[in-house]
Amino acid sequence: MKQRLRLGAVSPKLMAVFRDGGLTLEQMTAFAVSEDHERQEQVYEQLSWNRSASCIRRAMTEAKVPAQDRRAVFIGVEAYAEAGGTILRDLFTEDGGGWFEDAALLDRLALEKLEGIGAEVREREGWRWATAALDYPHGHGLRRVYARPVERSEEDTAQIAALSEEYDALVSQWDAVEELPPEIEARFKEIDAALDAFGDGTAYDPEEIARGLIRPAADSDLILPPVPE
Repeated sequence: MKQRLRLGAVSPKLMAVFRDGGLTLEQMTAFAVSEDHERQEQVYEQLSWNRSASCIRRAMTEAKVPAQDRRAVFIGVEAYAEAGGTILRDLFTEDGGGWFEDAALLDRLALEKLEGIGAEVREREGWRWATAALDYPHGHGLRRVYARPVERSEEDTAQIAALSEEYDALVSQWDAVEELPPEIEARFKEIDAALDAFGDGTAYDPEEIARGLIRPAADSDLILPPVPE
């Protein structure tokens, strides 16, 4: 029903073309992705030899951000909507996919969230300063640095092995049980916390942390190069 109502929102001019056989139903559903009659007619007038539905749909949404875009996924529909953003839904696709209509708002929300992450990581790990970017900024005389493997003591290695062995044994013992006893669940959490405390086995050089920066980016790792002195 919603699809039929949406199709009825297509420009009367294009509906007339459709009734005369100049447009297919598939092409009409592509125009119906937006209710802007002026834009529909503009796209129709600009069509060349490629009059496919996908081409029409792309032209109708070229100024909008697909829901699969990394910024849209990063922010999420709820946060975007709470900030006043609107989403254009395509009722004619299987997943009801859509587009975030306010690209500027989406960029602002993504940047603000990244700035918060950068400040949090800077405070937690002791980096000299932090900045945020929506894309990885190349050049600027900077270079990338990476975490290095940490050489563990024999005592730490033995503790990690013992904790991991206990964890695996508990998993095997209680795997078929739907609800764990409170003491077993608590022990799982204790082991997880103890293993997390050992870290992932890598760390940054303290000198690089003292000179470096954190630049959270929507499509890159958090750690970027040290600032030239």
